[in-house]
Amino acid sequence: MARPDRAEATALARAAGGSGIVFAALFVVALVLVSQGPGLDAPDDAYTAFFTSGRSSLLVSVGLYVVPFAGIAFLWHMVATRTYL
Repeated sequence: MARPDRAEATALARAAGGSGIVFAALFVVALVLVSQGPGLDAPDDAYTAFFTSGRSSLLVSVGLYVVPFAGIAFLWHMVATRTYL
């Protein structure tokens, strides 16, 4: 297997680093949004109030939609890192 030249290696390193930053940003956004819901030890009244108000549940729903994109970004990062190595 031929070794990549310096320019190609630099491009691969930038792709791996950029994809890692995208993954980290999406993952943090998803965690922050999802953590706004009631915890597992919350009483039933807290869950009822959370889902009837509608304001916070929208942010949690958006956070749940961001999670798959964070997973895709993670796989992209792993492929870019493997290609670089």
